[in-house]
Amino acid sequence: MELDSIIAFITKVVASLGVVGVVSYQLFKHLGAKWLDERFAQKAAALKAAQERSLAELKAEHDRSLRMVQSYIDREIHRARKLYDREFDVLSEAWRLLVRSFNSGVGTAAEMYPDLARYTEAELMRLVEEVQMKHWEIDELRALEGTERTAYYRRWTGFKRWSTYMKEQQEFQEFLLSSGIFMPEGLKARFTALQDMIGNCFAEFRARLEDGTFREFGGVTKLTLEGRVLLSELEQLLHVRLWSASEVGEPAPAA
Repeated sequence: MELDSIIAFITKVVASLGVVGVVSYQLFKHLGAKWLDERFAQKAAALKAAQERSLAELKAEHDRSLRMVQSYIDREIHRARKLYDREFDVLSEAWRLLVRSFNSGVGTAAEMYPDLARYTEAELMRLVEEVQMKHWEIDELRALEGTERTAYYRRWTGFKRWSTYMKEQQEFQEFLLSSGIFMPEGLKARFTALQDMIGNCFAEFRARLEDGTFREFGGVTKLTLEGRVLLSELEQLLHVRLWSASEVGEPAPAA
């Protein structure tokens, strides 16, 4: 709009100046148009450069955001994979320890001992050598006669079994305490419930050793009936938890 006003003004001036004015006007028009083109080109180039800088900055910010998101996803996938691998190892080991203790718990009901009153001296010596009795224990056993020998041997083997049971129970308990954090809560609760049942069996076994008149087997009965059902249920849950997920390469569902 300003250029048109200027040209109109110059036109009036030229009209008053005659031929010389027309020539001057044409020269001015040519030079003015060239100057305006140069100014427009400079402004257009500056605008384009500004746009390119803005686009470059936006692209750089976008790339940084993508890298941050990808880094977070990679960390989460790595963490989930390590957690799943650890859970797989923990559940596998916990199942092994549980089955061993379960069989020991059920086995506490079996108390079969040889009648040492019928053993000859040679048979007795072979027996104590096989079971690895200490020398002082052998001396105490040989000093006894008849049923007292059998009773001594029953207590000796019984406490040896009980010591083995306690080691198994302690190993299982310590494993649950240290590694139970990697178990889903539902599975951990079942492991703990079975551990308690097994512990009752061991307590009853110790009581029967210390008191020959104590003949309670309630813990073994409960473990055999209720515990076996719970063990079977736990086995099925573990199979789904460990193997169904590994077949498709995805984290397992919660128990």
